[in-house]
Amino acid sequence: MVEHDSFPTREAIVAELKYFKKQVESSLEKRFIYFIASRTRVRFKSNKQPRYTRLGSKLILNLEIGAKRKNKKIIVSVIDEQTGEPCRPVVQTTPEHITFKHASGKTVTYAVHDFLSHTKNDLEISSEIHYVGYTKNPNSRPINGSHAGLNDVLYSIPTEGRDIFVFYNLFKVLSCANNNKYNMNFVVANSMTDEVDVDTEGQLIEKTLLLYFNAKLQKRNKRKELAELRQTLKQLSQKLRLTSVTVSYALEQPDSYFRFMSSEIDPSYEHLFTCYLDRENVAIEQGSPINEAFGFQEV
Repeated sequence: MVEHDSFPTREAIVAELKYFKKQVESSLEKRFIYFIASRTRVRFKSNKQPRYTRLGSKLILNLEIGAKRKNKKIIVSVIDEQTGEPCRPVVQTTPEHITFKHASGKTVTYAVHDFLSHTKNDLEISSEIHYVGYTKNPNSRPINGSHAGLNDVLYSIPTEGRDIFVFYNLFKVLSCANNNKYNMNFVVANSMTDEVDVDTEGQLIEKTLLLYFNAKLQKRNKRKELAELRQTLKQLSQKLRLTSVTVSYALEQPDSYFRFMSSEIDPSYEHLFTCYLDRENVAIEQGSPINEAFGFQEV
C-alpha cells in the first residue's frame, strides 16, 4: 500500500476489505486465502509527464522499472467510461499515481499498479509468492502491522527494487465422488453439505497451496505445516473417505499481476495440482486425475 497526498489510501483499502467480508458473510461462510507476494518495482517517471499522440487519443507514458530504474515507454488508449468514446483528459503523474482530470470536472486517480492492471499492460513481470495464509478478517490480517509473515517479507525483500502485495482469494470447494457399481459421479458444493467445516476447509486450502508454492520464507515452518496437513488428511480420510485434494487456480482473463510463481514454481496464469497421502507422507503432484474421471475441463 502506498499513501497518497490527497486521500487516505490505507483507510480506503481497509474499508473495501470490510465491505468484501460483509458481502461474503451475507451469502455464505468462507475464509479468505491470501498470498503475500512481491513484484519488480514500477513507477511513473517523475521528470517526464505523459503526452498524447499527435493525431489521436493514445496516451504515452514513461515508466521506471526495478532498482536500476530502467526506462520503459507504454502507449494506452483513454476511453470515456460513460460514452465509450476516446477522450483526451488532462493527465498528471507522480511516481506512484496517475490522475485524469476530465472536462466535466470529474477527477479520477489510480495507483500505478491499479492502472497497469486495468489497462492490461504486461511488462513481463510476474508476482512471486513468499507467504500463503488464511483469515476470517481480511481487513486486519495480515495488514494490521503485527503479522509475522508480512514482517518477514518486508524485512527479507529489498523494497528499493520490489513492491509488496497482498492478494486475497475465495475458493469454491466441491466434493467429488463416484459409484463404479452404478456408473455414477457426484459433484456437490461443500457449502451445501458442510461436510468439511469452514475453518478446516480454509486451513486445507492454505496448507496445500503453501506446500505447492513451497516459498523460501515459509520453509522454516514446513515440518509443522506438513504434520498438521497430514493429520487433517488422515481425519478426513477416516471420516469422509477422502482420497485427495485437487486445487485449480486460474483467471478467465489473463492479468500479469496474477501470473504467480515462487522460488520453486515457474510463472503461470494457471496452477493445477493434487495433494494426497502416500502412506504416511503428504504428496503434491502437478495436474489432476479427477479432471478426466469427472469430465472437468483443464483450466
